[in-house]
This record gives sequence, structure tokens and C-alpha cells, in this order.
Amino acid sequence: MARRRLTHHEYTVGWLCALEIELKAACAILDEVHETLRPADHDDNVYTLGQVAQHNVVITCLPKGIYGTTPASNGAQRMELSFPNIQYRLIVGVGGGVPCPGDVRLGDVVIGIPGANSTGVVAYDHGKTTTGGHLEQTKILNKPPLNMLKAVPHLGLNRAVSVSQTLNTAIASDPIALAEFACPGAENDNLFEAEYDHPDPSQSCSSCCDETKIVRRLQRKNDEPHIHTGTIGSSDRVIKDARTRDSLAKAYGILCFEMEAAGLVDSWPCLVIRGISDYADSHKQKQWQPYAAITAAACAGSLMLLLDKKRHGYQQYHEQVDVPPDYSDARKERVRALSFSNPIRHREDIQDRKGRRAKGTCEWMLKTNVFQEWHGCSGKDNDSNILWLHGLPASGKSMMTIFLTEALESDLDLGDAGLVIYFFCDSSSQNHTSGIALLSGLIWQLIKDRPVSQEVVRRQYEEDEELFTSFNHLWKLFIMLVKGWSEGKIYCVIDALDECDRESQNAILRKFENFFDPAYYDGSLSHVYFLITSRPYEEIRTYLGGFVNADIGGFAEAKDDVAAFIDYSVGYLTEKKWFSAEMQGRVRQIVQEKAEDTFLWVSLAMDEVKDAARPDIIGILEQLPAGLSSLYGNLLERATEARSGRKGDILRIVNVVAVSLEPLSLLQLSYACQLYGQESEEEQLLAMRSSIGDCKLLVVETNDKVALLHKSVKDFLADDQYDSGNGLWAAHAFLAYRCIDCCMESVGIPTVVSNLGGRKDEEIGDTSLLAYATRFWPEHAHFAGEQFEIIEKQEPFFKENSRQWQNWLLRLSPSQTYKKWAEPSPFHIAAIWGILPLAKYILQTTSVDRYHRTEYLDTDFVTQEGETALELAASSGHEMIVCHLLEQAPAEMVIFSAVLEAAIKNTQRGAQIIDALLLHPRAHTSNWNHAHLVEAAKNPTCGREILQSLLKKIPRLRSSLDDDILVAAAGNSDLEPMRLLLNVDMDNTNLSEEVLLAAVGNDANCTSHREL
Repeated sequence: MARRRLTHHEYTVGWLCALEIELKAACAILDEVHETLRPADHDDNVYTLGQVAQHNVVITCLPKGIYGTTPASNGAQRMELSFPNIQYRLIVGVGGGVPCPGDVRLGDVVIGIPGANSTGVVAYDHGKTTTGGHLEQTKILNKPPLNMLKAVPHLGLNRAVSVSQTLNTAIASDPIALAEFACPGAENDNLFEAEYDHPDPSQSCSSCCDETKIVRRLQRKNDEPHIHTGTIGSSDRVIKDARTRDSLAKAYGILCFEMEAAGLVDSWPCLVIRGISDYADSHKQKQWQPYAAITAAACAGSLMLLLDKKRHGYQQYHEQVDVPPDYSDARKERVRALSFSNPIRHREDIQDRKGRRAKGTCEWMLKTNVFQEWHGCSGKDNDSNILWLHGLPASGKSMMTIFLTEALESDLDLGDAGLVIYFFCDSSSQNHTSGIALLSGLIWQLIKDRPVSQEVVRRQYEEDEELFTSFNHLWKLFIMLVKGWSEGKIYCVIDALDECDRESQNAILRKFENFFDPAYYDGSLSHVYFLITSRPYEEIRTYLGGFVNADIGGFAEAKDDVAAFIDYSVGYLTEKKWFSAEMQGRVRQIVQEKAEDTFLWVSLAMDEVKDAARPDIIGILEQLPAGLSSLYGNLLERATEARSGRKGDILRIVNVVAVSLEPLSLLQLSYACQLYGQESEEEQLLAMRSSIGDCKLLVVETNDKVALLHKSVKDFLADDQYDSGNGLWAAHAFLAYRCIDCCMESVGIPTVVSNLGGRKDEEIGDTSLLAYATRFWPEHAHFAGEQFEIIEKQEPFFKENSRQWQNWLLRLSPSQTYKKWAEPSPFHIAAIWGILPLAKYILQTTSVDRYHRTEYLDTDFVTQEGETALELAASSGHEMIVCHLLEQAPAEMVIFSAVLEAAIKNTQRGAQIIDALLLHPRAHTSNWNHAHLVEAAKNPTCGREILQSLLKKIPRLRSSLDDDILVAAAGNSDLEPMRLLLNVDMDNTNLSEEVLLAAVGNDANCTSHREL
């Protein structure tokens, strides 16, 4: 029977062994064995994959002959690189037992659990001798995870989960296993007196030991292994002396000795299970190792029967995708990779966060002329199948969008064929701000229940490995899929487009402008209806203003919705506070006058008075300023006044939450803000919740994640009238410093804690911020601008060969943008991320000529791949870095062709960077050539501007214009490069067949190119 092949993300149990016999025992209890998967880069572990008690298990073993705490730690952390969703972690194998006072015998099992004086594992070689000769522990290790400890007391209580039952089930039908793991029998379990040493290491106990020295113990009723729970001693040294064993056991309450756990439990929270193979004395032999290994493995298997089988969120969500069972693992992953932004769940999250709409609100939109014109259009000729609804902050746009998606879904449920797909952009979540995330979410909804469409994606991926990482490639795939749709209408809804990052926003808008230009639109998407909502920003209006559009707040019914919400909110308050009719009317009047037609003002005002005494409510409402921005200022002022002693804490929390690049947990926020760090975890959580309560709803906690109440709060904090507009820049700088501190402090902590996939931050205390810090410090440093500077205590971090820098590089996730640069220097990171103060610092400290001038030479800063800092800055679109490096470069420095090509390919700031390069004294003698014009013609966002600059400032390039460049332009989804080239006075204006074929083959803009 063929073995099943799962994905890396579907494995939730990590199992570590040290000995080959332990690995054999672990494999023996697997209910099924799975096909192997390729490990991640930098992971040289070898894995056995399978299932026990419906849990998918990853098993690895230390290299033969390698033991101890450090190798175990390294092996575990590499496992998490390859299998990011590990929830339960186990160290399972053999150990040396302490026979007294607990009657531990060979073949028994010891599980490390916390007690009065230990956390379950004690590093006994980290201790000191105090007055009176007492040993005192100096290194306190982490406790096992609570979700596993809860199951331990139930082992053996139920026959179905007993160790003996699991053991019998595992090996009963395998004669080889029965023989290999057979119990040696009680007659071979000999415990010698502690003072009696083994006389001859070259001989066995039966040959040379005095049987009169054997300790006489009561015979057990049967051979079933007993389970003991308590403290396990761990160290890099083997204990083979009974006197030492008993001394350490007495000092620390140890039941068992082993050599791996002390290096793991802090960074890899796990449960330690040991089968007793000897008594840690000089009579140590290997006869009992196989049986001890299998009893420990059977105990682990029994435990898994008791563990919660809830799947990791990734699995739960991805299993909703209807992927045919005969798909290969790689093929399944390609389909499921599109769903990382999870649009369906995100819509539900927004509803949970913002609340449900008041009954009867939003429904009027279905009857408006603009909606009916859009909903009923044919999409052909001059009909517009794009509807843009815009509105001011907090005017109910997202609530309206949610209602419309539900209403459209209801239409389809009533019999109309078709599909509703949607994406809610969200500036508080990086998974919902990029064009790639948006297109991935839409495509996933198109294909998730359709194997035929999944096959289209598979073929495209086989032809294009950059498919899932390129916005332009995903756009072409999206257009291909919707063009091929034959099951009725597609309603594509995009909410809060203004919350996408600027580059993505512009790229999406240019696609709409080019593709639906009335002069060229061929009607091929007449069955696809786009509904877009956003704030009425001018940069969005420039692109969408020509389509059917309306201001939500301009409808009288929108004001009626706010009034209905006020009636509902005041009515609810009236019931709670026993208002008279007169007081109810007065409260409604105040709220109506001050809300300025925003739902959020009403919500905030109601929250302010919900706990107030009835006589004070009118006064509180009268003191609240009108409008959101003024209300935010008032709330923040009152919050800091009420907690004058902790004013800085409140401001720090609000600003850190505002600039965090993904929602932080309570513990992460505590560490980031340097608050309550000396308290226990429980006290930290309580104190942080109290501080968040003091922030007057500007920040809110949902599911242990802290975020701003609304994007308009960030707008308020960024306003020049608040803190001179520098607050958020300074907050970015503060958080960059905290992240760098965290990275520096992590030296010596195994890198497993920085895994960005499935690790649970809350299990590892203060290092909970480490994964975030590892990933995001460069971005915070970039966004801080000149507010960020290299402070003295952090200077070692920015030394290329320092332990701190190398430690950070080691922690980088393989999924990060900078993975392709092998061990980049700090200078290259400054170029990649656009951290100008860091670039200046490194130039000042490392590049000084004999006249004590700082100078940039491209050849002085080269990565292992041969890329220069100037090239990386150009490729990443950081114009300020490019300009600074050129300012510091000598006039005679040659600009390499790779730099020019990187700038031309850049889709964000390519035109500006080209202009900067053209200002350099050597620009005109640089190696500009035909190939650069071809690449410029391919640029989908600023190709026209780049071509214009090159042809104007380097006239000799005009002679290079030919069919190759026109073919490149004809394949571009943007019309502008072709439009420019056709207007240039070329020697041969006849278009060749190759150009026309390229235009015909342009899936994203075929008709428009043909018309041109």
C-alpha cells in the first residue's frame, strides 16, 4: 500500500531521540508511516514521518555517537524550520533510574513534571554548594507545556490508554519487534548496594559481581512497567556512580538521569519521557535498553491518545479547500499557498471586531441608482462593470461592504448562477495590505472548489516559478481565470483599497485603468463585476473617478443609518439606566449633534457613559468634543490625566500599537513597551489589560491581540497638529531599538524560538517578541527615517562579524524577502531596506580615505553573490539610499550595468532612480545599451517614464530602437511604453509579425495593444 504524503504544515507533534534504539522504538509504535518530505534549507536532520493516535508525528534522532544538551537543541530547532506547526514536543528515550525511595525499576517510565522544588527538569551541573554542604540549583529551566501536563495524570487510569496496551498493540503482530524489544524479565533486574562498585569493567555482572550485594526488593505482581512522575536530572555527563547518583537525587529530588533535556526545555518547550535502562551506577549495561526504549515510546503513544486533536489553524483553514485526493503534496501546497490571507475568516473577524450592523441599516443601497446601474449592466459597450463607493473615515464603509457581499451571496443562493469573491484590505495586518495578498485571496476563492481551475494554476506555476510572488504574474493568472469562467456572473468586492500599501494600491489602480479603458475595452470581462470601496483620496479618484461612483455619506439614507444606530444605542442605554423620556431625548440630541454622521463617535460616546452614574451622563456627553479627531485628542488627554503617574506608559502603548506591523499579543506588547517585565506572566497579562483599559478604547484587545480601535486613530496620531507629526516616526524608532535589543539579548538562545511559522510565543516568556523583532526591526528602522540612529549600546549589532549580527542572520526565516542574499552585511541590509542612518553610519566608520573623507566605492561592498549596495538599493527602490551613495561616490566611479538593470526593473521608484543615476558624472559613459531599453519596455508601472528619460538624456540609444523593444512593450500589461515607442520617430514604422503576435498573446491587455 502506498504511503500517504502530507504537507510540512500538517505535522503537529515533534519527537526527538538520541539513540538508534530509541528511534526504532518510536517507529515501532507508529500507526502508519508517511512518505518523507524534503527538509528546509539549513536543516540537515533526517526525519521519519507518521501518525500516532490521529496525530501527525515528526521523529528525528541525533547523529550516531553524538549526545548531549547542545546537539539536542540544534536538532530540535532545525526541526521547526521544516515543520513550522509543531504543537506538542517530546523527548523520548532511555535514562538511568534512581531506585530509592520511589521503587523505580528497570523498564519503568519516568515523566518529568514540575514539583515543589523543580520545573520537571533540573540542570544539576548548574548549582552551588551553600553553608552546611547543601546543593542549591542556580539555573531554573522551563516547565513542560500545560496542554501536555494535563494529560499525564490520566495515563494508566483507562485500559485503552495504558502503556501495556499501547506496547502490545504496537509490537504484538511483529515477530522481529517482539524479539528485539522483549522484556529481559525481573530475574535480570539486579540492583546492587550503592557502596558496591562493579569490580571488572571488562566483564558482565553475572561473571564478576558479588550476588550478596544485591538489594532484596518485594516482587511485583506482574511485569507491567510502572509510570513515575517527578524531576529528571540532565547534564552533558553520564552518571555511572551510585554514590553520586544518590547524592544528587537527594539534593534535587531526581528520579532519573539523562543527557539531552537541559539544552531543550527553555527554547523547545517539551515533555521528557524516559524508560529506565540502568540504575546510573557502575553496573550500567545495555541489556535493558531496547525494552526501556519501547516502554518510553509506548508511554508517549498512550499520552497522545489523551491529547487534544484540534488541528493547527493552518490545517483547519486549508482543509476547507476542495483539493482532489490524488493531487501530489507539491500540487496541494501550490493551491493552498494562495489562501494565506484568508478572506473568508477575515470578513468574520471584522464583524466580530466592529459588531453587527443595526437592523434595517445599509439595505437602502440595493435600491440606489448607482448600485442598480452597476448590478444590471451588461458590461459591454459603454456600460461600466466597476462601482466605486467612497466615504470619509468611520462612515460605515466596511459595514456596508459586508452587507453587500452577503446580499450578493443571497441573490446567488436564490438561484442565480455565479460567485461572490471579496477581499478586505486592513492596514493593521500585513497579510491584508499587499497586492499579492489581495490577488491571492481572490484567486483562491475562484479555484478552491474547482479542480479544473486548480489545474490551470498548476500549469501556470510549472511555467512560472515566480507566480505566487509577483503581482503582475498573479494579475495575469486572475484575468485568465475570470475570462475562462462560464458559470454565470462573478462579483469581485474589494474593501478599503486605501489601506493597501501605496505601491500595491497604485499597481491595482493602473490595472483597472488600463484594462477597462473605454477606448480599448473589448468586453471580455462583461460577466465580472467589480465593487471597490475606499476613502475619497485624490490618487484613487484619478483612476476610478471615470467609473460609476458615489459618496456613501452623500445619501440621505446614510444619515438615517447613523440616526438608527443612535436610536438603538440610546435605547439600550435607556433600558440600563432607567432614563425618563425627557432624558432619553436629550441624550439622543447631544449624540446626534456631535457624531458628525460617524458610527464610531457614537460607539465611543456610549462606551464613555456606560458605567457612569445616571445624573452624570448628560454632563459627560456635553464635555465630549464633536468629531472623531477632537474626540481622540480628548480621550487621550483624559487617559493621561487620569493616570498622570503612568502618562508615558499610556502614550507608549498607543504609539507602539499604532506602528506595529502585525498585531502584538499582550506579552509581546508588554516586552516591546518595557512594562511589567519583572512580574510573573499572569501578573503581566493582568497589568497590561489594565493599561489597555486606561487607553480609553483607542486600543483594544481581541483574542489576546492588541490593535487600534480604527484606522482613523492612526490618522489622528500622524496628524501634524498632534505631537508635530513626529510621534509615529519616533514610535517606529523606539520599536526598532526594542527589536534590536531583543535580537541582541537572544544570543545563546537556540534559534527555534524565532521560527515565524507555528511557534507559540506565549510559551517562552520574554522571548515572545523575538520572532517579531527578527522579522521587523529593519522595517521599523526604515519607517523611522532620520528619527532612527545608531546608539552606542547597539553598535556591536551592526558589526558584520559580531556574534549579535551573525545570530540575527541565523534566525532569519527562509520566507523572508532577503533570503536570496547569503549572509548580507549591515550595509547591504541598509540598502535593501532603505535605512539611511545605518548606511551613513557604516560609511563613516568603515570607509575613510587617506584625507579622512568618507567615500563610497561600489566595489568595496559586494555580497557573496556579487551584488553591490548600490545595486541592492536600486533593486529595492530606495531612492534616498541611491542618491546618498552617489553623493559619496568619487566622480570617476563606474556605474555597473547590473545597477542600471536593477533600477530599470524596479516597479516602485524605477523612474526616479534612473533620473538620479543619470545625474552622476559618469552616467553618460556607463554601459547603457539595447538590453536596458528592452527591460524598460517590460516595466509594468513606470516603463514609459524610464524610456522617456533614457531616450532624452542619452540620445545615442535612439539608434538601438528595434523590434525586440516593441515586442517587449507589446507583452507589457501597461499600454504606456508601447504608446510612447509608437510616437518616437523610428526608422522603420512598419510593425513586424513578431510584434503583432506579442500583442495578440498579451493575456492581460490583448485588445488594447492591438488597437494601438
